[in-house]
Amino acid sequence: PVRALAQNWIEAGMFEKFGGKTVGQKVLEIGCGRGVGTEIILKRFGAGEVHAFDLDPQMVELAEKRLAKFSGAKVRLFVGDAEKIEAPDNTY
Repeated sequence: PVRALAQNWIEAGMFEKFGGKTVGQKVLEIGCGRGVGTEIILKRFGAGEVHAFDLDPQMVELAEKRLAKFSGAKVRLFVGDAEKIEAPDNTY
């Protein structure tokens, strides 16, 4: 809960200053954990779609439960490795 609070009020504010909103864009989150960041990207940054992954299948499972309230087309969660992102250039 403390980490989620920090993500919401400190980190998200810093990211807004660095790059701003992602309204309607497709966003990739590396290391999604239990999905707190993905939820922030959708709600606060306005992303149209988020693809998020984590090395740990249990974290992806937790993220799936947390993000079930979002339509399936908006969120794609999977187990993956940051060194092997399978997406064409300029996807995100």
